[in-house]
Amino acid sequence: MRVSRSAVPLLATLVMGAGPATDVAPLPGLAPFGDQVAEQRLPRYHRATPLIGISGPIDDKGVIEAKRLGFATVVDLRNGGADVASERRRAEFARIRYVNIPLQGLPTSAQVKQFADVIGERGNLPMLLHGADIDQSGAMWALYRASVGVPAAVALDDGAAAGLGESSAAVKARLAESGTK
Repeated sequence: MRVSRSAVPLLATLVMGAGPATDVAPLPGLAPFGDQVAEQRLPRYHRATPLIGISGPIDDKGVIEAKRLGFATVVDLRNGGADVASERRRAEFARIRYVNIPLQGLPTSAQVKQFADVIGERGNLPMLLHGADIDQSGAMWALYRASVGVPAAVALDDGAAAGLGESSAAVKARLAESGTK
């Protein structure tokens, strides 16, 4: 078997149990694993699926990090303001798609559908989702997962893994209202 030079650091990490392979580039077209992400730029990063990463709030440096990691789109859940405008400009400059779904409280059904529509466009993937805080991102992720048929208990677990915290009771109540099992 012939192994390419670029695979050697990754293979060494996997076989020898070494620490994170910091010199290994993210795989193109996929959301990176946490060991490839600069935590200070993408706080509380979580790889939710092979195509979707979730983070706490980011700034312009976070957009640059998202571009470096190969994300095609950044979805920002923050509700307006100078930070949103700055992030939009930085994303346009970096040639990364930018979508703002401004939330006040829990995402509405229409906002969850809007998020689902963004995910549904193949050209938007891989995607980075972030909000004003990690709880906001986790709430959107849990409600999205339930909207595509994932059982409520699993959707809540997925949301918790993505950062859902203080809003978990409200998300659980919303799922119960909608009849999600």
